[in-house]
Amino acid sequence: MRNLSIIVLIAFLFSLFPVSAVAAISDPVSINVTPDTVNLHPGEQEQLKATVEFSDGSVRDVTYDAMYGVTSRSVASIDKGKITAKSPGNMQILVRAYGKSTKISVEVTEEQSKPAEPVDLTVTPDTLNLKPGENARVEAILSFSDDTTKDVTRNAVWAVSNSGVASVSNGTVTAKSAGLTDILIRSYGKTARIKVEVTEPTPPEPKELILNTKSVTLTPGETQTVNAVIEFSDGSE
Repeated sequence: MRNLSIIVLIAFLFSLFPVSAVAAISDPVSINVTPDTVNLHPGEQEQLKATVEFSDGSVRDVTYDAMYGVTSRSVASIDKGKITAKSPGNMQILVRAYGKSTKISVEVTEEQSKPAEPVDLTVTPDTLNLKPGENARVEAILSFSDDTTKDVTRNAVWAVSNSGVASVSNGTVTAKSAGLTDILIRSYGKTARIKVEVTEPTPPEPKELILNTKSVTLTPGETQTVNAVIEFSDGSE
């Protein structure tokens, strides 16, 4: 009677779990993690993907179920496959699931600052009005993307469109003769332009005639010299 009960129980179990289903159970073969090497800067994150391959060819995503271990907590941390870089250094992460394990390498490096790029070239003054023989100093300032500036007056390339009107050397403009000219300034790939006008000086106008005496009294045959001086608008005589 007891043997009969056992046989009935076995038959019942096989009715629930056919032999084909039992045989279909497969074993884990390997665990794969992508990417297998990670390079980050402090503060950056990287999400891993972990999968387990089974003997029947099936693959299961175990990213959130796997166990993760780090060799250096000061370099990076990991939570459910997401790596967060902390400080420069090298470490490994051990990933384990279904009795299979693998390691990935993590390198954290300081981010190299990008060199500032030239943004604008400013020249002051941007217009000049001179007389022949006069000099004027022009300043060229280059601004960069990091909000810094650099005086490039002596290093910039200066070019005059009409060398008969004026010349320029390291930011010093010298007027030559009446006329108009442009000066082109170039530095770090940026350009600026100033206008120069050279005019002849206006001759002074006579302002007043000054005599050294206001009246002269003479007798017949006498002579007297009277000095006359003209005063001009510029103060000259």
